Amino acid sequence: MEFIIKNPIIVFFLVINVLAVVFCVADKIKARKRMRRISEKTLFTVSFLGGAVGMYVTMLIIRHKTKHKRFMFGFLMQELTITRPVIRHTTTVSQNVPVDEMRA
Repeated sequence: MEFIIKNPIIVFFLVINVLAVVFCVADKIKARKRMRRISEKTLFTVSFLGGAVGMYVTMLIIRHKTKHKRFMFGFLMQELTITRPVIRHTTTVSQNVPVDEMRA
């Protein structure tokens, strides 16, 4: 737990994922009430900034935008290409693991 608190990148990803969950749930509620929705651009921006995992899992749980292949595929690809490598790099560098061991 101490490692997470001391690592600002991990804290950022936790916060941005919570924000992604809130945006996704809020958009679902607004859709049901036929209110003005959160724009797709905003949802993709939050996802691109690191909230792809939170957004993707929330979409599956609350069944929001799951029929839109652009969302499902886009968030999954962002998670694989952005979030996962950054987290992996951050955790291995923070633990003082030599770069050669990171590739193994």
